Amino acid sequence: MIIDCCTREILGWRLSDNGYSKTAEAALEEALMHRFGTLGLIYLPLTRKSDNGLVFSSRHYTAT
Repeated sequence: MIIDCCTREILGWRLSDNGYSKTAEAALEEALMHRFGTLGLIYLPLTRKSDNGLVFSSRHYTAT
């Protein structure tokens, strides 16, 4: 689940019974589309907080 820390609004989410990075990446893409309307380069400062699981440090997720 991707949550805006200030408003607590849910921006994107995916539910899965495995720990694949593609699932987390899809939730992040949904959140970026919801907030900015694009998956392109964003010129605003963003802070991403997560537990330090392997999914969130994968190449797929960090590239997104």
